[in-house]
Amino acid sequence: MKHITVLGAGCSGLALSEELRHKSSDLKITLIDKEAYSFDKKQLVSSLSFTERVDLSAFCHNTNIEFVQARVEKINPSRKKIYRKDAEPLDFDVLVMATGLSSKKLEIKGDYRDGFFYLADMEPFKLKELLKISAEATVSISTMLGLRLSYALKAYGKEVSVIAANLDFLGDSKDRVLAQLKEKNINVYRDAVIEEVIGEGAIKAVKISPLKVFSSQLVFIDSGYCPAIDLFEGEAQIKDTFFSNFQDIYFLGDATRQNIAEESFYAFNRQEAAVQAHLLADYFLGGPMPVYASRVLGQQDRLALIEDFLNTSIKVDKG
Repeated sequence: MKHITVLGAGCSGLALSEELRHKSSDLKITLIDKEAYSFDKKQLVSSLSFTERVDLSAFCHNTNIEFVQARVEKINPSRKKIYRKDAEPLDFDVLVMATGLSSKKLEIKGDYRDGFFYLADMEPFKLKELLKISAEATVSISTMLGLRLSYALKAYGKEVSVIAANLDFLGDSKDRVLAQLKEKNINVYRDAVIEEVIGEGAIKAVKISPLKVFSSQLVFIDSGYCPAIDLFEGEAQIKDTFFSNFQDIYFLGDATRQNIAEESFYAFNRQEAAVQAHLLADYFLGGPMPVYASRVLGQQDRLALIEDFLNTSIKVDKG
């Protein structure tokens, strides 16, 4: 079997690495991630828990997997090279893109200031330190994840403001959600967008349209998501969930979700990551062609997720 390189150490990348090692003790596996620790990003957004993390060096040492901590800048599919920042390129035989999701970027003046985060790109340890010294937080919401974050921030003891161009994704449940936000003393600015974050090195205030300026030290942008697969020289195309238009390059987990931009509810979880990892690992080791039907949320599924949100009491772990 060829050397397998897994790019991304989220729940999908870890599940595949572990599954491959379980099924083959002598297979060469390399896991690449820009961070030293792996967090379940959806769990982090929903609970602001910083204790549930995987030490990637320890994980790879215990499973006899090579770990490379690197920020990948570009991938050349034809030459089978991975280009990383400030280091020599890496070669690969088989590459699995378990790179998760990227946030859609918006035009917001001052978005480079400390305290500004897109949900898909939150740096956990930096956020943890900023939470210690911040009293107020603002969340621009377009999906269910932003709502969950606003609750977690309130449970963390922050004064929270929610900015929403619309909340149409909530359907007939919109008024119930707004009523509960009000009950929790979360400020809601509807039909509004963030124009600018104001401050010197760090954020001090937020300017929204229609015109209003208010104090805030943290700003979170829940702008919707797309698969984080834009590293290639040439356009990547996903076929039959796992396969791509590039030879020996595969996709896994959230990176396979081509229609993610149209979603407002995110139900992909560790159980589904484990199923995908099992199918792809078997295929790599000589098993059948993997067949996986992505789950499509119906109206009843969305209503159930809203009810779960309304009935969940969030307790944050500040450790």
